[in-house]
Amino acid sequence: MKLSVNATMWSLRAGMVFTVDGPPMPGGTLRVRGERLAQVSPYSSDSPTYDFPHMAILPGLVNAHTHLEFSHLDVPLGQPGMGFTDWIRTVLSHRRTESVPKSEAIAAGVQESLRHGVTAVGEIASPPYEIDTLSRGSLEATVFGELIGWSRERFAESMQAWEPFRDQDAQEESWQFGLSPHAPYSVSLENTLTAVEKHRKCMPYAMHLAESAEEMRFLETASGPFRALLEELGIWRENLFSGGRTPLDYLSVLARADRFLCIHGNFLSEEEIDFLSQHREKAGVVFCPRTHAYFEHLRHPLPELLRAHVPVALGTDSRASNPDLNLLAEIDLVVRSFPQVSPQTVLEMGTRTGAQLLGREGQMGNLAPRKLANFTVIRWPESPSKDAHEAIFQDGLPEVVATVIRGKPVFDVEGLFSDG
Repeated sequence: MKLSVNATMWSLRAGMVFTVDGPPMPGGTLRVRGERLAQVSPYSSDSPTYDFPHMAILPGLVNAHTHLEFSHLDVPLGQPGMGFTDWIRTVLSHRRTESVPKSEAIAAGVQESLRHGVTAVGEIASPPYEIDTLSRGSLEATVFGELIGWSRERFAESMQAWEPFRDQDAQEESWQFGLSPHAPYSVSLENTLTAVEKHRKCMPYAMHLAESAEEMRFLETASGPFRALLEELGIWRENLFSGGRTPLDYLSVLARADRFLCIHGNFLSEEEIDFLSQHREKAGVVFCPRTHAYFEHLRHPLPELLRAHVPVALGTDSRASNPDLNLLAEIDLVVRSFPQVSPQTVLEMGTRTGAQLLGREGQMGNLAPRKLANFTVIRWPESPSKDAHEAIFQDGLPEVVATVIRGKPVFDVEGLFSDG
């Protein structure tokens, strides 16, 4: 018999519980009441409803940046190491010829996310967009409506497309809405300011910034591959943009909002990192490790960001530049690529920091009483290493065997939450 959807109280004990707030708990117990955690303890005097001694429990993973509309792709678009503007051409071509309905691709991405233990996403949405596709899948989401446009007229059209989403009642439940001025090569600084000034007190913002060497050259000189692309698309006009700008110009505008995310940040300067540090109570960076590797970018400034106390979360980006939506693979790559960063810190990046940057830290990101009962169950090694955080990956990528959102199993590959 499956766990009743009407069950008001149940408990789970596991071989290891990672709360993120404190040290891992061998044999820790979670007590769930309705949608929330009632108790998290290192032991229980009562027999738990479920006992998984060969499993570990993590807070529900938070994928802070993705584009689910590409989730139907079997392989990334283009080739590893290709020029970024050439990849954008490939994406534009794909969008013109794609026959799979966007809703189907997003639904596939939701299910894949749940299979990989992801319970919340920062989703970049392009119009038209059906929010029901997310809510039917139980996935928690911050949906950032994508904004593009160099001209005032084109940008106004882009803003208007998202007006119906701003005040929907469901935002207080499983999803909330934000805006995403796309990137410095697709939206002007002036239009970015317009977007932030219009809604800065009521929603979060996200923007792709300092993502590629081509972008940095375009900002500085108004030339190079991005200018050629804009000319090719019929967007470029004389005096459209004169150069002499940096990501800091855009960060300074975004800082007018109550909360904002710098997506990627691969080429952030020391000055820009210092600026983000000064605004760390409401800002942070989302690092997408495997997408970064796909484009063979130079080393990411992750250590410098962390030393400056800038919050850094993790994202998968999309399957247009990544083979899957497995956030544990992103965590694993960071652990292997940055040995100076502790595995505990990297796990926090994939859980609590992601929730913080999405404005959901009051509800999720760690395992604590009164938080939503969002957690991930993974297989635990028979002979784990002494360091519990290192043990998560000692046998390779851990297998996710169950995902629970708001106290309900939404993925359960082995029927763990069943009496037989």
